[in-house]
Amino acid sequence: MAASSHRTSSPDEQHEHLHSPDEKMNTSHQASTDVPTTPPDLGANDPPSAMDDRQRVEGLLRAAAAGIDPSVLITIHRKNLATIVGRREFLVIRPAITNGWGQKVASWHGHTLHAVCTAAGTRAHRALVAALGASAAHPTLDELRSAVCAAQSSVAESEIIAALAAVMWIDAPAAPHALVILSEDFALEPLSRSAAAPNAKPALTPTPRPQSNPTRAAAKAAKRKAVAEANAKAAEIAEAAAVKRRTGKADRAENVVEPETAPTFAGRGTRPAVDRRPAKLTPKEAETFTTSDPLVGAIVEVDVRYHFHDPAEPDVRSKFRPAVIVAVSADRFLVRGLYSRPKEWTAEVTGWHKFGLNRERCNVAMVNEETTSQVINRTYGRLSDEAWNQLW
Repeated sequence: MAASSHRTSSPDEQHEHLHSPDEKMNTSHQASTDVPTTPPDLGANDPPSAMDDRQRVEGLLRAAAAGIDPSVLITIHRKNLATIVGRREFLVIRPAITNGWGQKVASWHGHTLHAVCTAAGTRAHRALVAALGASAAHPTLDELRSAVCAAQSSVAESEIIAALAAVMWIDAPAAPHALVILSEDFALEPLSRSAAAPNAKPALTPTPRPQSNPTRAAAKAAKRKAVAEANAKAAEIAEAAAVKRRTGKADRAENVVEPETAPTFAGRGTRPAVDRRPAKLTPKEAETFTTSDPLVGAIVEVDVRYHFHDPAEPDVRSKFRPAVIVAVSADRFLVRGLYSRPKEWTAEVTGWHKFGLNRERCNVAMVNEETTSQVINRTYGRLSDEAWNQLW
């Protein structure tokens, strides 16, 4: 199903002579036919104007998109919908999935409708390609009809219509056959944009953002720098105090070694460990990250990527938070983030004040997370072997 183009007849081919050469026309009638006139507005009972080929194809594409159950987009692609339809189209399509699908589809242009049909027809397209086999690149009408019949046993009809409409829109070799099947076999009627969305509101021009005040921006930058310097100085003082306490204990009892209290997972108790367990990485993570770096096991404050993007705030994708470094690459870290509130992928852990945090309880991620860079805002301490082993 690869590219060919729809061909419309030229104006010369469509022209028909209204009068024969032998027919005599008076001067006034000759003048009236030579001057173009504006067609009158259509009345309520007048038939709609005829569509050209491209408008008809877009109308079928709109009708196919209107018949899609929007929940199928999330069912098929889950978190990958933005990748399939494109970031720009995702911001238009995603709100319509949960509110006003039919009304919003009616006002979309062809490129947005094609993105929707491509995403909704993913499973149907695979089934059609599998049924066509070697003739998938240039199928005949009968072969495509047979493939559609075979796919109907495993794929919903709306998804098959979406797949055929997507193929029809990109002018593939199978596009004329898809057009015939949609019109004859599925009896799909083109839905024009004017008829579908008579009350569609025009797009509003975004209000330009006011220019920032240079003086205020400089003051904010100076304040952030002062806060960062104060935090760094406080961290140095805390580290020096911790070293002093450890040195004093060693002087008072050289033969007594007190192990650090390991964090305790809620409801599971503490199990002593003999050896430090290796970090568990997926094969893909193992290709990029290494667990032999000296920073592995350190508790730091780094910029951790969000698990899911919020469509309401598309530009916010990460946040600085405390985390345990489990592996290191050339430009970022693999960490287990520490959260103040429980998540689906976290477990409650106690005893973190022993490692320099101001919290007794934290919710530790049970999955590996990536940072955006190797920038470390603050270093708290390092996990003991017993505490490290409870992460795996």
